[in-house]
Amino acid sequence: MQVLDKYEEKALRGILEQMQSAKEGNRNNMLNALAYRLGKLIARRQVRYEATEILLDCAIGTGLEESKAKATLKSGLNAGMRDA
Repeated sequence: MQVLDKYEEKALRGILEQMQSAKEGNRNNMLNALAYRLGKLIARRQVRYEATEILLDCAIGTGLEESKAKATLKSGLNAGMRDA
């Protein structure tokens, strides 16, 4: 992944902090909401698509199952990009 610019870094840092602080039982919902937000940023060309890999790694790191996290991420991203 390329080096993030300052805006991308700040936006992604906030998203990752929220994902890391999500409580067990709410992590998948949080991932969906954050993926939606990230999808809007990507559609507006404020953040590069590659940032999704970082969010996915973070979600898996919180204990979400990889296949479930991938499906949730894809759904949230698609909705966010559509609604941007």
